[in-house]
Amino acid sequence: MSIEISASDVGTQLSAPQGARESAPRSEERIPWFGARKRARALALEVTQLRATLDQLGALSLAEIESRRDAAEVELAAQETELEVQRVRASAELALEREGAQAEIARARQEALRGMNGAG
Repeated sequence: MSIEISASDVGTQLSAPQGARESAPRSEERIPWFGARKRARALALEVTQLRATLDQLGALSLAEIESRRDAAEVELAAQETELEVQRVRASAELALEREGAQAEIARARQEALRGMNGAG
């Protein structure tokens, strides 16, 4: 006969208040009372191997992720500022071109009116 408990059963039964037991996540894996140390060693080895895999694959720490996020936010703000500068420049250039076109239209109208007055 073997009595089995899950890893989450041990933690929640011993330390969690009554209301928290129902909401605590449960492990699907059952751990027998006899052999628990062996299973704990196997799990510790698995954790070590997974950490080595993360290191090998270049997984980033939370601090590194936050640092990169902050740098990206600074770069985004700089690009937004540059975009606004370019928008203002383009708007000013367009206004100058519009003024020039309107002046050219006004001159063309004056010439047309002179031509009509001189012909009539």
